[in-house]
Amino acid sequence: MPGLAKKLHIVATADGVLIHPVSPKGKPDGSLGVRLKYSSGEVAPIPLEHEHDTSEVRIEAHGILGLLDLGSAKYLLCITQREEVAQIRGKPIYVITDVTLVPLDSQDEAAKAVQSAAHLQSQGNTAVHEDSDHEESEEGDVADINEETSAETGAALEAPEQATEVSKKEPASILKNVVQNTGKYGKFAGKWFSRTPPATKPTQEPATLKEAPKEAQTDDTRATAEPAESGEAATEVPSKSDTGNDTNTTTHKSNVATLTPRILRSAKLFFSSRSFYFSYGYDLSARFAEESALSTSSPLQKRFDTNFFWNRNLMKPFIDRSLDLVILPVIQGFVGQRAFSIGKSGGGESDVVVGAAGKSEEVVAAQEDPAKAASQSDLLITIISRRSVKRA
Repeated sequence: MPGLAKKLHIVATADGVLIHPVSPKGKPDGSLGVRLKYSSGEVAPIPLEHEHDTSEVRIEAHGILGLLDLGSAKYLLCITQREEVAQIRGKPIYVITDVTLVPLDSQDEAAKAVQSAAHLQSQGNTAVHEDSDHEESEEGDVADINEETSAETGAALEAPEQATEVSKKEPASILKNVVQNTGKYGKFAGKWFSRTPPATKPTQEPATLKEAPKEAQTDDTRATAEPAESGEAATEVPSKSDTGNDTNTTTHKSNVATLTPRILRSAKLFFSSRSFYFSYGYDLSARFAEESALSTSSPLQKRFDTNFFWNRNLMKPFIDRSLDLVILPVIQGFVGQRAFSIGKSGGGESDVVVGAAGKSEEVVAAQEDPAKAASQSDLLITIISRRSVKRA
């Protein structure tokens, strides 16, 4: 089985959605791919005897988060944008900045979502849409959700402007409340993300039946159970429990269908919140002292601590088939890295900081630069904060 793929092409073919590993140069990597069948979402490895048509529209993904199963519909979660934030032992650490959902209902729906995501990638995700309140909007397909939520994410992550009389009157989006006003709306965000469909209340019995004496109800039941003396055929009355189960099932399906757009937007917003991190070669779930060269011989997902494996349930179909080439564990939390230099001063004077790198690209460049001055010491601080799945 090949190692973990660092770059994937997602293509909507006639037989299903194809996950095609590619090399950094853009050429097919190996002869094994993964296919997800439409409707059922069945995952299976397939041999790639030849390259897929270069004219086909595809998504260039940096990894797979898993398969979102809503019962009546299934969606493939792909990492379409990332940002390198640190390097640990020469292995880059990335934060997820945007994801794309590909529906598995049919080839037409999948192709439409793939084409929309590919268009956003070609445009550099710079399309600007007017801010809208997605809490009220429940219409639109997956392609619209991918486009609208990506645009709203980019707008909301910008620095907030000073409040004016006009801006105070404009409705604020959920994403702006969560990202820009971090802390003020923490409880609201937690409740909104954990919101479940309202439970269907059982039909109450008539008050007259509840207040009727037990003896009267027993006699009435006995009378209906006996055949009629007039010779008329007794009709079978459906039980109340059967009717209630059918009603509950229908209501549940209706609730899922109604909440599907909100669930999809929540999933995209959740994984694009810059709080999920991953690495292709470094185990972010282990302590620094526990990560050794010997442990890298096994697949990353098999040595990853399940307490911090946030997309493990989404990855279950791939784990069951041992498709290690696409199983990418992610953590939720924070990863930060800063590089700075301390100048050495003689004569008993205190050492001072003579240089510091705060931006991620500067920190990474500082690690790759071998030149070091004899009069200074280069230091690197890395902070990894992991949130347990048991605190979700």
